Amino acid sequence: MRLLLTCVLVTLGLAAAHADTNELRISKGFGMHFLPLYVMEHERLIEKHAKAAGLGDVKVTWSTIDGGNVINDAMLAGALDIASVGVPGFLNLWDKARGNPRLEIVGLSAVGAGSLYLNTRNPKVKTLADFTENDRIAVPGIKTSFAAVVLQMAAAKAFGMTCATARGAEFSALPSIHCSVLNSRRLRPCNTTA
Repeated sequence: MRLLLTCVLVTLGLAAAHADTNELRISKGFGMHFLPLYVMEHERLIEKHAKAAGLGDVKVTWSTIDGGNVINDAMLAGALDIASVGVPGFLNLWDKARGNPRLEIVGLSAVGAGSLYLNTRNPKVKTLADFTENDRIAVPGIKTSFAAVVLQMAAAKAFGMTCATARGAEFSALPSIHCSVLNSRRLRPCNTTA
């Protein structure tokens, strides 16, 4: 967490050098991966360390946004200064911003790591091959989430496919996925969680 906090303070210092600002806008997502950001927000660590570093009073605005595509859109629109996004989302964002001097996209540090599981309430599903055209696999971003990339790789290995959407993947924010699974709604039997 120290490395992440140091990176944020360096970014804040650079932002202050480029523009007359005292606000930092940061996104965080849902889940345990974002725990360091929740701690930083709760303990007001950025504000405390910015003041100790001589940067004065800094206002930090935290937005809870999930899905790499939504976060990337917010970054490209200038609505965020720091985005917590996975590697696929970061690479997609960097590629879109490359060559645009107004958008300087830089990777700071890892926020967290963990396992990826494919969960289902359908007792007939034991492997990826057991899913049918009637099933849906919800991911937080089709081409920008780690879950989607891993699912795409698994589909390619299992079925020789190059696109996971060909087998029923669809975008949905994680809270919506969980509610859908619990309530047997449209995203019927399965979801991916990190």
